Amino acid sequence: MFYTSSLLKDNEHYYKAYHMTFDEKSMKDFSEKGSCVKLTNGMGGQKGGVFFWINPKGVHYWLDRFLACEKQANETGIGSAKKVPEKIYVLEFRIPKKNFYYPDWQVDFALCGKYLIPLISKYYYKLYKKKLLDNNEVSLYLNCPLVHDKKYSKKIKGMIFKENGVVLSLENSEMNFSVLKRNSAYYSGIFQRLHDFLYVKSKGYSEAYNHFMKKVFLKNTIGAVKYCGGESLKPVAIEVWDARTRAMISRCENINIQTQSKGMHSQVQKEKN
Repeated sequence: MFYTSSLLKDNEHYYKAYHMTFDEKSMKDFSEKGSCVKLTNGMGGQKGGVFFWINPKGVHYWLDRFLACEKQANETGIGSAKKVPEKIYVLEFRIPKKNFYYPDWQVDFALCGKYLIPLISKYYYKLYKKKLLDNNEVSLYLNCPLVHDKKYSKKIKGMIFKENGVVLSLENSEMNFSVLKRNSAYYSGIFQRLHDFLYVKSKGYSEAYNHFMKKVFLKNTIGAVKYCGGESLKPVAIEVWDARTRAMISRCENINIQTQSKGMHSQVQKEKN
């Protein structure tokens, strides 16, 4: 059975976003209480939040990664992986475009940080050339680990501005900023710090970043954003997917959570019988 609602018709004033959860309790918590921003660090040391995919492709992508890790762990016996249940819950949210601004909304720097490298380099260099930023100021701010994971951690002492671009100054070496593109998940903490600093210092960058955020939703790509705001967000629809086939089993829209749960489980039973 499928439930429909006029609220979910295409609306030029909203973006759609999706969150995946493996268990019914989390699904109910989201529906009854709304999102709860995590104060802990996110992947790679970036600021924590509630992470959303910009379209269902992202759910497929993340689910594939979980299944691949589970398969590898089962076949090799090496490492451990979170067991993927038979069915998962995909929660759909509507984000008012007028509220879609930093700092409440940010890109997932683990996934999208590499795309910001040219933007960050450009505006840091502009500030430096205009004598609005010097090495001492940025070095003071960036005196931090390169990555959150201690295994890969290197101390950044600051940034050096050279004719061929921006260079990170490490404890005993230098590294071109563009190298971070190779694994933005490990480097998301430094992307976060560079962005936070630059957003305040450069009006040009803040405008370019907000434009970039909107483009994330306009392009049909695997993109992710995170919500860091204080207001609780609740889903407008919930889907149950078969985790292995990615097929939608049922969809419920804008109804009481108890009814949602009953509707979804009755549909699951029908599919099994």
